[in-house]
Amino acid sequence: MKISCKEASELIEMKQASKLSFSKSLSLKIHLIICKTCALYEKQSKIINKAIGKYLDSNTPEKNEMLKKKIISKLK
Repeated sequence: MKISCKEASELIEMKQASKLSFSKSLSLKIHLIICKTCALYEKQSKIINKAIGKYLDSNTPEKNEMLKKKIISKLK
């Protein structure tokens, strides 16, 4: 049931996108109690996702689509 920090960060991101299974959620909670670095990462990730959500909500769908394409092209 012990998970690494890498696995915890993946679960943190998955948790923000959808609901985790009970076992994954429990493993993450235990890890976050022990690992303060990952707990801080979770707080920062929530802030970033909230800011991006507000930004995307304030734009038109056309601007959002252009932004997505720009981000994808930069990632390649």
